[in-house]
Amino acid sequence: MITRESRGSSTSMFFRLWVRAPRMRMLSMRHQGVPILVGLTIRELHGPPYSNGCRCRYHGGFLKRVSLPVSWRLRCFVCSGSLAARGHDHSGVSCPCSGSLRLSTSVSTRLLPRERRAIGSIALIYLVRMFGLFLILPVFSLHAGEYTGATALLTGLAIGIYGLLQALLQIPFGLASDRFGRKPVIAIGLLIMAVGSAVAALADSIWMVILGRALQGAGAVASVLMALAADLSRDEHRTRVMAILGVSIGAAFILALIVGPALIAWTSIDSLFWVMSLLSLLAFALLLFAVPDPAAGGFRRDTGVHLGSIGELLRHPQLWRLDLSIFVLHILITATFLAVPLTLRAVGITNSEHVWVYLGAALAGLLLMVPLLRRAERGRVRQVLMLCVLGLVVVQPLLGWPAAVSGASFDVQAANGSTAMNASAHDTLALSVVLAGIVLFFICLNALEALLPSLVSRQAPTGSRGTAFGIYSASQFLGAFLGGVGAGLVVDRQGIAALHLLLPVLCLLWLFTLRGFEAPPRSTTERRSVDRLDAAGLALLLEELRGAPDVLEVTPAPDENAIYVRRLRNAPADSAADAVN
Repeated sequence: MITRESRGSSTSMFFRLWVRAPRMRMLSMRHQGVPILVGLTIRELHGPPYSNGCRCRYHGGFLKRVSLPVSWRLRCFVCSGSLAARGHDHSGVSCPCSGSLRLSTSVSTRLLPRERRAIGSIALIYLVRMFGLFLILPVFSLHAGEYTGATALLTGLAIGIYGLLQALLQIPFGLASDRFGRKPVIAIGLLIMAVGSAVAALADSIWMVILGRALQGAGAVASVLMALAADLSRDEHRTRVMAILGVSIGAAFILALIVGPALIAWTSIDSLFWVMSLLSLLAFALLLFAVPDPAAGGFRRDTGVHLGSIGELLRHPQLWRLDLSIFVLHILITATFLAVPLTLRAVGITNSEHVWVYLGAALAGLLLMVPLLRRAERGRVRQVLMLCVLGLVVVQPLLGWPAAVSGASFDVQAANGSTAMNASAHDTLALSVVLAGIVLFFICLNALEALLPSLVSRQAPTGSRGTAFGIYSASQFLGAFLGGVGAGLVVDRQGIAALHLLLPVLCLLWLFTLRGFEAPPRSTTERRSVDRLDAAGLALLLEELRGAPDVLEVTPAPDENAIYVRRLRNAPADSAADAVN
């Protein structure tokens, strides 16, 4: 720690004023010769002792484990206001430009109660909404014959059409939410989904089901929900929040695979659509009564959609690999579960017994994915991604083997519980192979759904996270659409076995693209308002931050009068990370 004193003396009127002012001490901290403390001055005035150090969250200045004499008081570099003590124990300070601050020696790793409530409610809305969309996935191909005009192609279109509308409308809904607010746009999307579900429930032809599913997809609020979660959480917790939302998608998928077959065992397919409609209204109620209103403010690049950065993000060397990953993953999900219900029925599992297969596979998958996530936490992210994709390559032949042996095909006239393959597929070996394939599929799916959103959050350039998640969500739903339509077309023309031969080829191409993937360092991105700084002060601040060894990226946002700073997480105590904390 280095201090210097200055009284100042000059013939100019400006510097003559300093002679009469109280003595000022400038304090800075250096790490390997680089100044790492920006923007705090210490004035020799009486005040309380700050024995634990102090930080100004407004612009990033931070004193850590520095015992300050009683006679010193802090001033904010941005507004020159005094950081006055707050509380009987001086556990907080206030600044005229940023309001209440707090004394701290480290960054809190816990979510605040308001954040827990907000993120929990949003994750529940996300789960309920995706659960409704996935609910028919494990059962629709078994009951498509109940609709007039059903074919394998139209069944795949009915399953996947929601994804096309979701992909096309993700960014428009995001732009609308930037202008009109997150919660109003989300509410409209949920009501559209409720109407679409009701249309599908009243349908008697496959085309009416397709229309209803298209309306379900028109409520494209996935990226808006992510933006709302970002608005209601602090910057340092953004990656954790995105991982929570990613886990909710996996949980929704698993629950839908279990609940869908359980409900269809004692009700009809149209009842499932009514359940979807009710779930949309439940999510609407949660939005109104459980999710806090975000603080009013202008456009923010880290949560909003910025059209000018779309091209740059599509060319980003790591983000396009993650967008491709979620795209191919959802092709696999939709295509696989067009065929898997038929395969299970063919190997002797009746429709009412499917729920037990999915329940056992889901539980096994959840337990067995834990070692993969732990390995990723230790820095082996690319290895885990490639291992999961390789597992999906192995899955498809396991699921397709009974169909290849028996020459299975899609049969819309198959009665509930009957089979579409011949009896040779009803042996124990075929059943064991299919079950092993389903368990392995769940392991890889759960791990990827948990990893990919957090990786997007960590890879997105500072100030472009909202746009990056808009592209990511669009890729996800476009994959669901192409998976349904493509699988329906292949099964209609060539049979189920051909589908399970084509999907491994797609996985191998995906695996090849991951060879160049580089896992990002653990970091946190923060937004700092600089509207009170002049050009010279902003240039000085940017120079100091860019020279700090633990600052990875600094991006000015002139249209917001702010800067975005990305720094290493868990940086050493005396490092420059503290300068932007």
